[in-house]
Amino acid sequence: MGCGKRPEGGEGGLRIAAAAILLASAAHALPPPALQEHLLAGSDSIIEHVPVSEYAVRGPFELRARVHADAEWVCVFYRCAGLEDFQARPMGLCEDGSFALDFDTSVLPAPSFEYYLAAKTTSGIVTFPESGRESPIQVEGLGTEADPEIPSDIPVPLEETAQAEERVPFPIQVSGSGRTSLAEGESVLGEVKFPAAGNVRYFLMPPRAGAFGFAFDSNLSYSNTPPIGENPLDLSNMNAALFFAGHTLRAGDLTLAESEYSVQGLGRRGAQYFFDNQKAYLHAFTVNSQQVRGFEGFGLPGAETALLGGAAGFRALDDALCLKFVLVTGRDSPAEGAGVALPDFIPGYSGREGTVLAVSEESRFFGGRLNFKAEFALSRHDADIEDEDAPVSDNALTVGTGFSAGPLTASAAYRRIGRDFYSIGLSFQDGNRRAFEAMVGLASGPVSLTGSFVSQSDNVVGDSDAPTTSSLDGNLNLSMALTPQVQLMFGYRLGRQNTALGSDPAPTQDSATDELSGTLSLAAGPSSSLTFSVISSGLSSRANPETEGSTFAFNMGGSHSSERMIFSPALSVTTRKDKFTGVRLDSVSAMTSAEMFLWPRVISIIINGSLGRSEAAAGSSSSNFDLFGGLNLYVGQIIRFGSLLLSLKGNYSRSVVSDIDTVNWRVFAQCDLSF
Repeated sequence: MGCGKRPEGGEGGLRIAAAAILLASAAHALPPPALQEHLLAGSDSIIEHVPVSEYAVRGPFELRARVHADAEWVCVFYRCAGLEDFQARPMGLCEDGSFALDFDTSVLPAPSFEYYLAAKTTSGIVTFPESGRESPIQVEGLGTEADPEIPSDIPVPLEETAQAEERVPFPIQVSGSGRTSLAEGESVLGEVKFPAAGNVRYFLMPPRAGAFGFAFDSNLSYSNTPPIGENPLDLSNMNAALFFAGHTLRAGDLTLAESEYSVQGLGRRGAQYFFDNQKAYLHAFTVNSQQVRGFEGFGLPGAETALLGGAAGFRALDDALCLKFVLVTGRDSPAEGAGVALPDFIPGYSGREGTVLAVSEESRFFGGRLNFKAEFALSRHDADIEDEDAPVSDNALTVGTGFSAGPLTASAAYRRIGRDFYSIGLSFQDGNRRAFEAMVGLASGPVSLTGSFVSQSDNVVGDSDAPTTSSLDGNLNLSMALTPQVQLMFGYRLGRQNTALGSDPAPTQDSATDELSGTLSLAAGPSSSLTFSVISSGLSSRANPETEGSTFAFNMGGSHSSERMIFSPALSVTTRKDKFTGVRLDSVSAMTSAEMFLWPRVISIIINGSLGRSEAAAGSSSSNFDLFGGLNLYVGQIIRFGSLLLSLKGNYSRSVVSDIDTVNWRVFAQCDLSF
């Protein structure tokens, strides 16, 4: 079972949308465009995942992964045979820090499909397997039975068949929601008493692969409580594309991801031409350097904030040689960013400009079991076009390799970024640093062992007036599936960091972290699971002994679902000991989420609650209690049209901090619709 949490609960439920508004969000979001895989070498060492190769058709199917880096999002990209584009499903964050997705296999048009994982980290987009969409993981459905043969003497209903073939999704989707407060313990000054929001989405489906056609997708959103300075009406998405014989012309919201040092993870409005026939690759684009909102930015951006770029590449010798050249140039003005208010004395306020040229290479041998990746980039950058400082130039380099054969998987990568390297096509990038990372994995039957190592340092040019930080981070993870229902996982992590202040006589800053963890996962049938985990970690420092301490945490979580009930409890107990002061801090938190159906799929009662308490040895303590509940009526299940949900909800909260007791409560009615 997955561990994504239901959105009901507390004030979070107040944001869910109102039926009175005929402007409403798409009931089914259009799958995001496929990622273009020119990504970080050594991706497998960042995403830890046990590939799934088979599943029971129409049965439960879970994907789980760990990301050894700060991740903005983690997604599963999948496609069935015969389809060109991958579709995306976001993975939810679990209590133990892993990511999971409960995959609804009933929506698959065929029992077999392929998938890969992707995560956006502070270093860029990484994938598992490292090859991403080029060599995704193959999954076969088990337990399929041949459909019974249709007797030849039964006539085919020609009229109904013709109607079915012509049937296409209705090109307009509307959804919205709103609520009104019926009673409350304490009103908020200036609060809107009837907050409402919604969207209207209009779309034309893209043509079949290789066919000539036109696709359009636009989403108009409305909120009567918009952020300060923004319009209640917003064109939150717009995209128009023309397809012909492998060529694509697109305008509107674009997603660009060419290489690690040129442009990646950049979502901006603009226009592009794209061609890829798996042998030759061409891409030309112009986009806004800052994200624009509302009805602005469709098509060609203004010259003062425009990025121009192009890429060309080819594949030869059965993917033994894949070469790409990328050029990005343009201007950027941070003051033009959406929601940005910068004082004019900030460097770059009036604008900055730059150019970066990158060459990337990828080679695959022995059916993809051995691969090499490399990228070299040169940049020229002027951080403030109005000052007298001359533009600076520098370079960046990444090389990596990966190997997979039988139970063994290994990868390694080295990257070095010059002090003055800057790519105008990247939202953020830290220069003057280098890193080495490696990963080795062994998998045999139900047992897998994975080890990873990352070494990083900055100030690689040795500036004596700047601090230099070096860090080491290692992970060792063992997973054992004792039975299909019982899985054990053990982990060890060590971290070392040291910061020297150059020629400054101030003492060196250092820290050392050691952490042991263990997890027991139990699956009681296809719809119930229980997980226990313990984590013991220690922090020490020679230069700063007052920071030394240890932490022990015990976590327990579970889930159960049936036609009548959905139930997910969780418990966490943590003890922190400060070695320097002798202070001990104990905390406990518990939460539960439940929905019980009085009438299956029509009437339900929801109850979400949380309780937390922390107490120090000195006697100081704090506690909090939240309870949220309501009655749901799924009208859409009765009228069999769209989705209409009427709710009567309430929440009660109480917190006690340093003998200050705060209580608040609210009762409100809510309506959600989509069709």
